[in-house]
Amino acid sequence: MSKRTLPSKLLSTIIIILLLFINTPLSVFADEHTMQELSYDFDALLSEWDVVANGSLSIDNQNYYTGSSSLKIMGRSNFFNGPSLNTTNLIAKNETYSVSLYVYHEGNETITFRATARFTSNNNTDEFRHIEQTDVPPNTWTNISGSFTSLEDYKASIIYIECGNETINFNIDDFHIKGLLNIGDLPSVTQPAVSQAVADSSTVQNENIITTVSPVTNTNDPISQVTIDFENGNYNKLFSINNASIKTVSDYSYLGKSSLLVSGRKSSADPLKIQANFLEDKKNYSYNAYIMYNDKDAPERLNFYTLINYVVNGKSLSERISSEEIQKNSWSKVSGIIELPKKATDITLAIYTENNSEQMHKSYVTNFYIDNVSFKNISVSPVKTIIVLLVIIAFVTVLVIITLKVLRKWKKKKISNQTIIELAMKDKMTNTLNRNAYQKFLEDISKEPDKLKSLYFAVCDVNFLKYANDNIGHEAGDKIICKCARLATENVEGDVFRTGGDEFLCVSYKPFKEHFKKVIDEASSFEKDNIFSVAVGFSEYSPDIDGDTPDIKQILERADKEMYLDKKRCKEKNPDLCNIKKDNQTKEI
Repeated sequence: MSKRTLPSKLLSTIIIILLLFINTPLSVFADEHTMQELSYDFDALLSEWDVVANGSLSIDNQNYYTGSSSLKIMGRSNFFNGPSLNTTNLIAKNETYSVSLYVYHEGNETITFRATARFTSNNNTDEFRHIEQTDVPPNTWTNISGSFTSLEDYKASIIYIECGNETINFNIDDFHIKGLLNIGDLPSVTQPAVSQAVADSSTVQNENIITTVSPVTNTNDPISQVTIDFENGNYNKLFSINNASIKTVSDYSYLGKSSLLVSGRKSSADPLKIQANFLEDKKNYSYNAYIMYNDKDAPERLNFYTLINYVVNGKSLSERISSEEIQKNSWSKVSGIIELPKKATDITLAIYTENNSEQMHKSYVTNFYIDNVSFKNISVSPVKTIIVLLVIIAFVTVLVIITLKVLRKWKKKKISNQTIIELAMKDKMTNTLNRNAYQKFLEDISKEPDKLKSLYFAVCDVNFLKYANDNIGHEAGDKIICKCARLATENVEGDVFRTGGDEFLCVSYKPFKEHFKKVIDEASSFEKDNIFSVAVGFSEYSPDIDGDTPDIKQILERADKEMYLDKKRCKEKNPDLCNIKKDNQTKEI
């Protein structure tokens, strides 16, 4: 264990225990990623969706799994060309995510489809995480679902869909990704469906309203979250409208089976009212609702806005807390922040439409659906915050003192654990990685064969080493081995393993064949008192030979064969450096 690992982990553990003990909301210290589910029904072409390499995307209104459209990919020329979602700022690092989608194709036979996550490192190399693959019959919407874990460090990431047939067009629909998501980084033009998951929550049914309430420690604490989703098929006195009607329906819903339909409004200023006296004064709340309209005579986009009304000291006040332009036939989120002053009473929310469209008659006002109305307490107790900060400062001070003492003791050690590990992986004579490191490399790469698609290999074997040992001396033979190791480490950007006495393996993320061959050729000498010659064979991943799941043994076997051919040519050109027996059989040296 390194010197800094123990104190940092101990500090993190103590801080978490303190926050739980004091009952302070952890959201104060959390990052912007929260447990959410992001859904795409492809009612419009969204900017975060693209295509890998070549092809084009379009919205297909004729063929879909749910809703009224799907995403279609055309003009492909390779199996990995497919629709991709840019997740660079959407997902957190070193976290697990679940993915689900539906795929459709019009081919004549069953085709294998695969969902993959690709991560690009800071040095522009790619690593892949397999999510799931499924055989999809023709003309049948088929589900693909699985999970993946993101890398600890990367600069860009995407999720994309591959198709085993490299030319066929196909559709995807109902795409979902669930986990720690940063919805705030999505471009403003997108309107995905997002549902907030509440950890450790209990569901309580009250009359005709279903509320989701986070656990509290005593009856005097405020409600943390209330969600109204109309799943019981009714609504209650919290909802009202002046000159129209409201009812729960199962025709459309954002989540679940039901939503509230507002119909028969006489004016765009005739609002849906929500009685919200369950909100407490001097508290801040986030407000979210999902709205959809689909009247055939309605314009393609309408603005919905929400006012909060309340009374303070006998004076009626109101302010706009949200204003969103909504696309027709698509569930869209409206949201805002509610800041209630002291002694606020008679709290109501009113949802209006703004109709400035010339396409609609002045006397006509659109019906609309509303679902999943939620209010979440986002207030933070200043007293608790101050207490937490003071306690943290005190513990950090104590931990710094303890850490300094521990570091003094660790400094007395001549070799750290990390140094021991590094020494165990190093070849003492050549300063390259040794056979222990080589075996670990084989084990690791066998677990993640997709990495082989980005690697380049060279197998090196010193020529005429027996001649050098017998005629110049073993010290000269060691120098030849070390020279081979030095040329490899200086000219290959990657790892060099000593796999045997005079054998080496070079591994790199960059092609190096031409340069390394030139270096070896220029360094070669066939003078009997100054001999240096190395046989080299190269190999890399080939889709035609290795397929989608390459095998390290097969790739290295190709390099070995090329190296032996190089060794044979060298011996044939220099027979005087070989040990030739009387029966004219050449001994391998």
